[in-house]
Amino acid sequence: MTKFSFLYLFIILPLAVLGQESKSLFVQVDYNNSPLTLGKTYVSQKGDSLRINKFKCYLSDLKLHFTDGHSETIGKKYTLFDADSLAAPAYKMADIKNSSPGYLELSIGIDSIPNTQGALSNELDVQNGMYWAWQSGFINWKIEGTSSSCATHKQHYTFHVGGYKAKQNALRTIRLPFPQNAKNILHIDLAAFFNEISLKTTHTIQIPGDAAMLLANLFTKSFWLE
Repeated sequence: MTKFSFLYLFIILPLAVLGQESKSLFVQVDYNNSPLTLGKTYVSQKGDSLRINKFKCYLSDLKLHFTDGHSETIGKKYTLFDADSLAAPAYKMADIKNSSPGYLELSIGIDSIPNTQGALSNELDVQNGMYWAWQSGFINWKIEGTSSSCATHKQHYTFHVGGYKAKQNALRTIRLPFPQNAKNILHIDLAAFFNEISLKTTHTIQIPGDAAMLLANLFTKSFWLE
């Protein structure tokens, strides 16, 4: 079993923050405060024994909000994170200079514009396995694996969460405060998600709708800044 430390270099640019050279902003995929290992057995607070075999997630529209009131967009419009890949996309961060970051704003998923245009290229290429069809659009994030709690074929669970139409919009925008002496690591801790559900009753979501909307809400609890 191979252990991956899913630490993605998000931003590289020396900056001055509170008189010190800033660190780069990273994205790290975790389970219970430790780097995620695909295929490893974990146990949720609900008592579900589970393995995570696949995790993909779109992050979009990242914006830094500063304590002096101004804000600046960072990185690309859309970025696909794949826990099965060690590729590390790098981003350039806005110059902080005489101000300090108050919080980070980001969206989990894809907005309506590319959803209505169909499959595109690069991050939005259909070959990435994150596109349903023009009626349903893009999958914002997916988690697949197995659990002994699932009464499904080969005990698989499958969460493909998306949807952009009215009353089915699974895009979520969150704001995360920067702590004092921040290490500038954006954590996506999947334990926070699995601790909120029971795999005995919730194990297969693959279409837009109320269930996907609920999971989209719960998934926001996985994000925090260190």
